[in-house]
Amino acid sequence: PSYTQVAGPPGHKYALQMAGVAGNTVAQMYHRVESYDCEDMPGQSVTLSATLQSSLPQQVFWGLYYPTATDAYNAIIAIASGTWNVGTTPQRFAATIPNLPAGVANGVEIIVAANNNGAFTSGTLTITGVQLEMGTVATPFERRPAALELALCQRYYEYGSAFLQGGVGNIGSTINYSVAKRTDAPNVVFSNVNYINASTLAYQPFGSLATSLSYNIAISATSGYATFNWTSSADL
Repeated sequence: PSYTQVAGPPGHKYALQMAGVAGNTVAQMYHRVESYDCEDMPGQSVTLSATLQSSLPQQVFWGLYYPTATDAYNAIIAIASGTWNVGTTPQRFAATIPNLPAGVANGVEIIVAANNNGAFTSGTLTITGVQLEMGTVATPFERRPAALELALCQRYYEYGSAFLQGGVGNIGSTINYSVAKRTDAPNVVFSNVNYINASTLAYQPFGSLATSLSYNIAISATSGYATFNWTSSADL
């Protein structure tokens, strides 16, 4: 299927829309909650809620899982699952899952799947306002200031652009992240690299990798430089 950000229903600025395509066998939305945020969940009840709308009425599957190792989702174990009957007008749905197992301390994965986790070959399913919270009551969707939401996201992903200039030889520099990443081994990728009398832009994994990005380039003349974009991902 295709996934697109669209205008949300009343009360939500944006939503995720999945569109079915011919030959599709399954269409799912995943979200993984870091173990850091799940430490107090074992033995507790949680409530999953979301606002859903479909171009045609359908049953939508939801499921909660936990990984067998901390924040490592190569193998997962089911906690609970069910379905919601979604119609053509936006509706808030909720499900309560009691007495979570000890394994949720490793993290939690939420799956929402179109057409009851089956083939989704046409139409659209729109999802927004997904919330997992402690307790047995679905409270109104939590809205945080944009600056706080950005900082929370930057713990997992950050991007930017850079310029480095110097003389003959290898020169380096460091970018300090806006927010420390959740891991000491984020995945750093350079793109749109442009050189003038320079080459070999390289990531240098030293120092505090969770808080800064170090790199260098080789300059082949008395003056040279490189411009580039960078991303640092510590996603689950």
